[in-house]
Amino acid sequence: MSHRMALVAIILVALLAAGCQVAPPVATAPVADTATAAPAAAADAAPATRLLTDSAGRSVEVPANPARIVTLTELDLDSALALGVAPVGSVNGRGQLDLPAYLADRSAGIESVGSLAEPSLEKIVALNPDLIIVGNPIPAIEELMEDLQQIAPVFVTWSAGQDWKTAFTQIGAVLNREAEAEAFLADYSQRTAAIKALLPADSVSEASVTRWMPDGPVVMIPTTFSSLILADVGLTRPAAHVDIGGGHGAHSEVISLEKLDVIDADWLFIGVLNPDGAAALEAAQKNPLFLQLQAVQQNHVAAVDGTVWTSIGGPLAALTVLDDIEKALIGGSEAGSGPDAAAAFPVTIEHKFGNTEIPELPERIVAVGLTDQDALLALGVVPVGATEWFGEYPGAIWPWAQDKLNGALPELVGDGSTINFEKIASLQPDVIVALFAGLTEEDYELLSQIAPTVAQPDGYIDWGIPWQEQTRILGQVVGQAERADELVAEVEALFTQVQQDHPDFVGATAVAATPYQGIWVYGSEDIRGQLLSALGFVIPPAIDEAVGAAFGGNLSQERVDLLDVDVIIWRDVEDAAGELGGPVYQKLPVHTGGHEVFIDSYNDPVGGATSFVTVLSLPYLLEGLVPQLAAALIGNGQ
Repeated sequence: MSHRMALVAIILVALLAAGCQVAPPVATAPVADTATAAPAAAADAAPATRLLTDSAGRSVEVPANPARIVTLTELDLDSALALGVAPVGSVNGRGQLDLPAYLADRSAGIESVGSLAEPSLEKIVALNPDLIIVGNPIPAIEELMEDLQQIAPVFVTWSAGQDWKTAFTQIGAVLNREAEAEAFLADYSQRTAAIKALLPADSVSEASVTRWMPDGPVVMIPTTFSSLILADVGLTRPAAHVDIGGGHGAHSEVISLEKLDVIDADWLFIGVLNPDGAAALEAAQKNPLFLQLQAVQQNHVAAVDGTVWTSIGGPLAALTVLDDIEKALIGGSEAGSGPDAAAAFPVTIEHKFGNTEIPELPERIVAVGLTDQDALLALGVVPVGATEWFGEYPGAIWPWAQDKLNGALPELVGDGSTINFEKIASLQPDVIVALFAGLTEEDYELLSQIAPTVAQPDGYIDWGIPWQEQTRILGQVVGQAERADELVAEVEALFTQVQQDHPDFVGATAVAATPYQGIWVYGSEDIRGQLLSALGFVIPPAIDEAVGAAFGGNLSQERVDLLDVDVIIWRDVEDAAGELGGPVYQKLPVHTGGHEVFIDSYNDPVGGATSFVTVLSLPYLLEGLVPQLAAALIGNGQ
């Protein structure tokens, strides 16, 4: 017995001794003789197993309908999820500390069994799988193959050189989901045909796929996953990219900035894998050589998820790539620049300090408002400048908005407390917008000397414009009033759905607070108060009376009892321990009953989204926050 096989045996014994229900290894377990055990039912009984040939040429006896599957590559996990099968365990995404991030909305409850290069035998055994699937096993997996077969049947689903469709079909076969795989691929073909129709019929369009590394860009070779999808929609790779790998694997060597023209094409798709790559890309985008690229000049640059575009892919990843291609083809030619948008001008917009006329469709917009960039991006417009409020994301663009950048990044024109007037002037804007803002009249006059400036509207507190109004005003600014209305309606429908799904939200009392200078409570006119109201919650009027008419204020120790609501959102505190809220608060039922939600604005994008509350951030925010609110309403049962 090998050392690893002995280890597997020890793990099995240890788990059994601990009371864990682990089935005997299926690969070595005897198959019941149904003809002897139940002769009357033998003719009708479905076989318990099937004998299939895997991509390694091995005959493997697998369960007819596997129920507990472990996947050992991203493609296998992606394919299983696309077929409606949720594995019990899978490996982390390449270079990631958890399951692939792009599958996060589908992979809840799936246990990580470690990295692709080093899966944990102990974790796999503990999951009691009845089938393990792995494609193109890397050397580390090959070394574990004999041990894995002691745990469950191991089926090699694809081999090097096979495209994702072939692999998907094989995975459909081993999971007994052939019909589902066939239907998915038929839908995929229809989708690619529809996107292909967006391209000019009388010309050939070339696309470049680039991964930006910390030390510069590399070009992915034409046989990689995303290139195959580009070919399906009618986009070709430049002839110069055919041999660009030069024996270095899936991509070229790092290309110097002096030779950036190598990455150029009619369309340029750029992905990164980590923050260092994103920072390098941000710096490169200010380089004159980058700005001279044909794709940049034509606004044909799309920022994409490098973990999807430059990976081995899978059916769900393929849909993401199709989404990105479609957005690029539509956005690069139509968003914010079509004849209907231009026909909307001149337009006059009323605001706190008067009226501003915008004579024609603006091409260069600076967003001074702390969150105004979100609504502009939702409308297909990338501002040339934006204000860094907090978070330190490149260009002040948070994760929920980054797929709207089309390869461009705004330059920073302020830090939330100051406005860099010189920087704004250097960007030569056509229009300056400051809606989610607290502009003084002096600020407004200075900005108006640079370009027509749209300040925050009258009738709302500073930094209190509702997201609907923000979206609609910016829709007027870019000549897309109708599209802005559509975006507002789409997000408002999400709120309606939340109230239908959680009727206990409606009428329940709620408040948001943070331990700033004691206890700072956000009032009903603040965007966090507006968010709670839109979800159906009621902010007690006494809260507004106590903190005043601004977006919030400090609550005195004598009025801490006002925090005894049905649910409270605490921003930027680690937990309920210590002296949170003071001794009076510690005795309130909202605390003792566990009716609290704790969010981190700085380290968790969901927490950060509670300070944005924009047309782009809200879908992301609702997905992350609503389950927490629902759980907090139930509390800990005390």
